[in-house]
Amino acid sequence: MISGGIDLSVGNQMAVCGCVAGIIMTTTELPCYIVWPVCIALGFAMGLLNGVISAKLKLFPLVVTIATSEVFKGIAYTITSSKSYSGMPATFRALYKTKLLNLPLDVYLMLLIVAVTWLVLNKTHFGRDVLAIGGNKECARLSGIKADLVQSLCFAITGAIFAVATLDMLAQQNMTSATTGPGTEITCLTAAIIGGISMKGGKGNVLGMVAGILIMQMISNGMQLAGWGSYTQYTVKGLILIAAIAFDALKNRPKPVVRVHKDPGGPGAARKETSCATAEEGAGGAAAGILSAEDKELPPMGWKPRMADISRIRRKQLDIPYGTQSQAQRLDLYFPDEGEGPFPTLIYIHGGGFALGDKRDDHLEGYLGCLERGWVLAAVEYRLSGEAVFPAAVLDCRQAVCFLRENAARYGLDSRRFAAIGGSAGGNLAAMLGMNIERFMGEDEPADAAVCAAVDQFGPIDFMTMDDQARANGISLANHGRPDSPESQYIGAPVGQSAVRCAQANPLTYASKRMAPMLVQHGTADRLVPFGQSVQFVQALKEKGLGDRITFTELEGAGHEDKRFMEADNLTIVFDFLARHFK
Repeated sequence: MISGGIDLSVGNQMAVCGCVAGIIMTTTELPCYIVWPVCIALGFAMGLLNGVISAKLKLFPLVVTIATSEVFKGIAYTITSSKSYSGMPATFRALYKTKLLNLPLDVYLMLLIVAVTWLVLNKTHFGRDVLAIGGNKECARLSGIKADLVQSLCFAITGAIFAVATLDMLAQQNMTSATTGPGTEITCLTAAIIGGISMKGGKGNVLGMVAGILIMQMISNGMQLAGWGSYTQYTVKGLILIAAIAFDALKNRPKPVVRVHKDPGGPGAARKETSCATAEEGAGGAAAGILSAEDKELPPMGWKPRMADISRIRRKQLDIPYGTQSQAQRLDLYFPDEGEGPFPTLIYIHGGGFALGDKRDDHLEGYLGCLERGWVLAAVEYRLSGEAVFPAAVLDCRQAVCFLRENAARYGLDSRRFAAIGGSAGGNLAAMLGMNIERFMGEDEPADAAVCAAVDQFGPIDFMTMDDQARANGISLANHGRPDSPESQYIGAPVGQSAVRCAQANPLTYASKRMAPMLVQHGTADRLVPFGQSVQFVQALKEKGLGDRITFTELEGAGHEDKRFMEADNLTIVFDFLARHFK
């Protein structure tokens, strides 16, 4: 379940394993220790079959395991001819009969399985992969995880552990038949949900599962002691399962993403939302990354967005979904007043520290000037760090490009002439697109994710060097390494402790001959993203022999998101650069 699958065939898997074990021990002279490897291998094989069918045919595991449950049920009845087997050898029943410190050996077997499962899930790469594919299988696959293999192994391991449980139950009951096992899957499902394992996958832990099992067992024992009939017990267990599913659905309901926009003007600009403390005031001061409303680098909490005026655009299509993982995966298309295309397309990626912003923010107005050149402007929304951490935003931008290319004929776009543009966080994402990455964290690069040009305006590039550059130039805010900084929130861990993640989020990591021509612009007085970020970026590209792909424009004295970036003179530089590469 944590890996995103549900196996409803485990009850009939137990029936098959129990019947095979009973036949071996009661009708043959084979030693009983042969039963253990045979049954565990059989359970592993049945679980693996479920996983492989689900993965290869891209079917929902719930449906697959309902079907295979019937198959296993038929096998159990066929090999037993509906007979039961009893009288297991004493050596086999020793697992249940023998005690150590006044506890049966199977208690220690249970503790061993719990301990090993906890270690695998919490301390190994495989365990982290299981959680990753449960949270988002496609994102995990694109991050280099062999998602189908991992999930198939989860089904197989589940089958093997149920085989062990079957053998223990057989040692206790001293008999087996095709009816031994079915129904267990409902008890296990209920216990798992009560123990905090989400039916949607990606959430849960072993200790919670153990607690759920104990709760279910106490309820079952309590009903038996109270003299309730088996039919009544079935009803109660069903009601508990319904309640557990309802609680799980409410607990894991997606929370709306609140998008706050920077408003340089308007009523909110004159109102102080926070006080600007000095460095001596400790963690609450500006040195800790908390700014006043007078500091134009970051928007205070509560500011309302200033949106672009798109009412004047006669031809447009808004909120087109390009993905299915989130409501944020939408884009807008703005068309020139005349012509049917195919149009060159400029793809705008908004900024906002990877945590704020909107595809229709006021920065869009400047880029709408490209419509006068006969281009289409596509404005892309993506998952913010409050909803999903890196690489979600990069994957969303790449998926938007793929969507536009796949639907180019439908919207009248020229699929050979796509370019990306963005500022601040959007500049980083535009630069990532501009690298035309062949393999992104294990992903095979689809041919339709490439762009022919990119514009990075004052974007952060190397999160690890930002604070050093800020201290060196004496004007920037050296707070990027804090655990609560936008960069740390974006990669999902403190910047200073996550060199690997920072490298993965750095466009320079992917620089190659596939890189598209790129325009980099940065203000020398930028207090939020140090000017040195773009200097470092350009210099590193030259050292890699890619100097002919890069054009660098520095705006003397300009700050972060300075209005000079959107003035006609600079936009002419930007559009002329793009026009050269749209030809």
